[in-house]
Amino acid sequence: MSRALIFAILITVPGWLRADDPKPAAKEFISKTGRFSILFPGAPKEERDAGNDGKLQHVQFTLPAADGAYLVSYQDNPGLAAASTEKLTDALAQAQEAARKGLNGKNAQTKSLTLDKQYPGRQIEFDFVGPSEGRFRSRAYMVKGRLYQVIVVGKKDFVKSAEAERFMDSFKLLK
Repeated sequence: MSRALIFAILITVPGWLRADDPKPAAKEFISKTGRFSILFPGAPKEERDAGNDGKLQHVQFTLPAADGAYLVSYQDNPGLAAASTEKLTDALAQAQEAARKGLNGKNAQTKSLTLDKQYPGRQIEFDFVGPSEGRFRSRAYMVKGRLYQVIVVGKKDFVKSAEAERFMDSFKLLK
């Protein structure tokens, strides 16, 4: 997981304390350049992070909510485009472990996933402490050298809510 994503999570988490809007209906959000769609309950903010070489490294879409935040990110990893499933699974585990450590996560639960019956994925969920206490839940997938992450973070009830589950379940690759 990139430092930019961890930083974005850390600065977004306290935002749920300020947001008090009622829950809007989820609407399909499509990223043509990211090649995915997802149901966001509002309009997310796009952020781009360029690497030291000036090339695009990381794209993230973030939407704060009353008790947490919704995030989707992607980053290309050309070195993993032709990697074995085992190597991809290890890369996913490393990315999620970096997130857990970066947020001082405790009580992590993980499980393996598959996207579109062919792309390896992994879910992690844990409690964290820091500037705010909360819960972090992420589904990460490796698709042809691109790492996708779908994240809900916030108060435990928010992360466990039907809205958060719908958000997580709605991630789809564009055909």
